[in-house]
Amino acid sequence: MEDTPLSEKSPSYQQGYARGRDEADMVELTDELKRQFLNGMQPDPPELEARSPLSGEWAGESLAETLAENFTEQDADDYEQGYLLGWEERLLQRSSD
Repeated sequence: MEDTPLSEKSPSYQQGYARGRDEADMVELTDELKRQFLNGMQPDPPELEARSPLSGEWAGESLAETLAENFTEQDADDYEQGYLLGWEERLLQRSSD
């Protein structure tokens, strides 16, 4: 695992990370879902599967609107990596509470 502090990551990564954490806060976690997540099991409900912010199916906005009109492929990759880490870390944190 990479140990680079979040503050040293690209702005696109930081945006994705913040968005992933925010989206994870919207998931309703039952006790059973918390147990599944903490045990590393593949959760049954689709709302606990890490979503791709690049899919456009659920985000309500395009990646271009999220990052800026002149985003690069690297910006998109950074955003998605940050999003997925933020999503997973926040769900794990909420499951541990």
